[in-house]
Amino acid sequence: MKHIILLHGATGSKDQLEPLAKILEENFTIHLFNLPGHGGAAFPGAGFSLEYFAGVVLQYLDHHKINSTSFFGYSMGAI
Repeated sequence: MKHIILLHGATGSKDQLEPLAKILEENFTIHLFNLPGHGGAAFPGAGFSLEYFAGVVLQYLDHHKINSTSFFGYSMGAI
């Protein structure tokens, strides 16, 4: 099954994307997570930047051994 990563926007959380995840789960393996400093996730103080968040997403892909995926995001999560 195809993977899709749903990325929340600034000041958002993965919870906001759960209704969309329910719609997509028939056709995709869904990946939802809170970016650092959002939705109760700890912020390690490495800097609040899109580059930092992109690195977090890449680490997630590596950790879960995802070689190919689609993305959906809004606001900060769409960049």
